[in-house]
Amino acid sequence: MIRVDPNKPSFLEPVPGRPGLLSRFGWGQPDARRNPSFWIRWLVYGPTVLRRTLEAAAQAREVADLGCGSGWLALEIARRIPQSTVWAVDRDPVRLHWGRDWYRSLQHPDRPQLGTVQYQCVPVEQFALEARSLDMVILFFSLSAFADPSDTLVRVCQALRPGGFLAYYEPTAPPQLNLDRLARVRYRLARWRGQMADLWNQRRSLEARYLADAVRRFRSPEAPPEEHLFHRIEEQLEVLCHLRTRSFIDLQLDDISSRRAPLSVPLLKGLDELLVTSGTLEGACRFVLARKPS
Repeated sequence: MIRVDPNKPSFLEPVPGRPGLLSRFGWGQPDARRNPSFWIRWLVYGPTVLRRTLEAAAQAREVADLGCGSGWLALEIARRIPQSTVWAVDRDPVRLHWGRDWYRSLQHPDRPQLGTVQYQCVPVEQFALEARSLDMVILFFSLSAFADPSDTLVRVCQALRPGGFLAYYEPTAPPQLNLDRLARVRYRLARWRGQMADLWNQRRSLEARYLADAVRRFRSPEAPPEEHLFHRIEEQLEVLCHLRTRSFIDLQLDDISSRRAPLSVPLLKGLDELLVTSGTLEGACRFVLARKPS
């Protein structure tokens, strides 16, 4: 298991370091053996998702990253778009304090100019969103943490300026195709090992693992189905990009030790992408980039 030290927000969070390819892979970072750095976020989220998000933010002046964790994506936007002001909003003071320290460490005359990152330690639903005040809002794995996210989604849509963007990323219900095919694989492996097994129990066990995986365990039990949130976005905004990604990798992330992560995560991600691209499995997370009509 990847364990989180309360004094070190997460081994999966980024650490201060110079931008560039080597820093993405952890070289030159404090305690790189235990912290794979930003690269693991970039890899697991998927380069397509982050590229689309950063492209949409390219002309933004005011951006809000709601439920930002340590604000790693807010800081990546500030790195790439110096004219931006990014509101990094989360209720966890430990992660935000760590994010502020990271931001300060990058404010150095020898380094490229950064945009402004404003860290706000408040629950997302209490963050003041003024009508038509934002060029972009990012909601990555945050809406499903609310019992009733519909009001927050309406406020977000109202806060966008005409032509503004919403980047949305949430886990879907476990795809039936994945449950069927992965259960068959598990069943055959069990029989090959000489263990008693049946497909029905393998499927039930797999569904339970999906519901407690690296992203779904944070869902509120009262939260509506993800599909409901997606349809609400379709009703209010123009969908420009719709991707399904991450078929099974989130089932494995919690079982990967920090020592094995630099090797295991790239291999898992490559296999995961191959299975989704080939149609063998379905993406179990939905990424949407939508625009408010002018």
